[in-house]
Amino acid sequence: MANLTGFTSHFQWDNTTQEVALTEGYISDINIFRMNSTTFTNYTSAAVQKSFRSPQLKLSEILTLPIYGLIFITSVVGNLLVIITLVQNRRMWTVTNVFLLNLSVSDLLLAVFCMPFTIIPIMLKNFVFGEIVCVSIRYLQGVSVSVSCFTLVAISLERYFAICQPLHSRSWQTLKHSYKTILVCWIAAFCVCIPIAVFTKHNQTPFGNYMCREKWGNSTLHKAYTLFLDLVLLLAPILVMSISYGRICYTLWNGMKMDKKVFEEQNGNGAIYHKSTISTSKDGFGRSIGTSELKDLTNKRMRSSKIRFNARGIRQSNNEKSRVSKKRVIKMLFAVVLEYFICWAPLFVVQTWMTIDHAHAVQHISNLTHTSIFLLSYVSSCCNPITYCFINKNFREGFRSVFRCTRCKETIRARQEMPSYYHYSSSRTGVSHMSTYDKVNVKVDSDEL
Repeated sequence: MANLTGFTSHFQWDNTTQEVALTEGYISDINIFRMNSTTFTNYTSAAVQKSFRSPQLKLSEILTLPIYGLIFITSVVGNLLVIITLVQNRRMWTVTNVFLLNLSVSDLLLAVFCMPFTIIPIMLKNFVFGEIVCVSIRYLQGVSVSVSCFTLVAISLERYFAICQPLHSRSWQTLKHSYKTILVCWIAAFCVCIPIAVFTKHNQTPFGNYMCREKWGNSTLHKAYTLFLDLVLLLAPILVMSISYGRICYTLWNGMKMDKKVFEEQNGNGAIYHKSTISTSKDGFGRSIGTSELKDLTNKRMRSSKIRFNARGIRQSNNEKSRVSKKRVIKMLFAVVLEYFICWAPLFVVQTWMTIDHAHAVQHISNLTHTSIFLLSYVSSCCNPITYCFINKNFREGFRSVFRCTRCKETIRARQEMPSYYHYSSSRTGVSHMSTYDKVNVKVDSDEL
């Protein structure tokens, strides 16, 4: 895939094509003409040289840089919070949460390795980091995107087997199995992105500037690899996630209808009235039942009736909570597939077009469209923590417990660093500074995550 970096100012040429195409608008007037099946690009050399050497930013660049910065900060902070929350709360280490931890790590790498190395070259109009950093960064960018994609697929499959086939998957859905799956995701990502490292070059422009780009000697090989990435990182993941989450939604929806049907059958649509009459009568020996015996019998029946109504109310409340929870899960699953498609599909489509038909793609894709597409792909690293974690009650509770523990540790540290005379004064007055920590610590330990 051509540019996962977002550094959209690049040169492209091969044995039969001599072309300078600057897709960020550094050349104001480009005239393309054909001669003997060979394409030449006529441009004003002075204008190009001025645009490359001038440090002045264009208005579009000035507007996009704050957006890059906002996405970068949001992604780093959000994914770091998820990582810290899971690392600090071992009780939250379930199979799904381990996958979410790996997803946050890959998204954090995407933010760290992509965005700074996109913003700085745009500002300087020069890739100043050298050849080793150029190749390493481009390779790690591709790896981080691939790991994020493969992890999303693994989460969808894990949820499918856990919900749709719980009996068959219970034996192998363990933390050990999740670690193996994550290892496979990373190995596959490193293997898929090897061509990026092989064909990435740190080239110098005719005006002394440097650019980090992929230089493929064989255009057919370049097109084949681009289509391969489209299949592996876009079409196949969307297909797998759509089928998995579609089956999950179907299973949950049928479960909701079945729960509602059973509840209505057991409760007669809620129109159940218990009528009990108590009257004085004689027992088998002809003795009349006394008033005190009637009171005892009445109290027993009233207590039994209350128990039945309370149990029915508890079941009704639990069923309602279950339906609400299942509806929330269905909405989240739809959001996951839609989010991935919206964030990544435009980038893959544009890059494929640029690779297969570069001349027409440059003419039809505006600078604003190109920049917006790359920004949209980076937004995915911000959306994943929100979609998977922060809307989850357990994650919110775990996040709060981490901060409570942090404050507790600060209290202990401050208590230990107090002068000796303060300890003596506190003991004389009967003040216990550790009591606050003990209370908070007990509450943290008792939280159900």
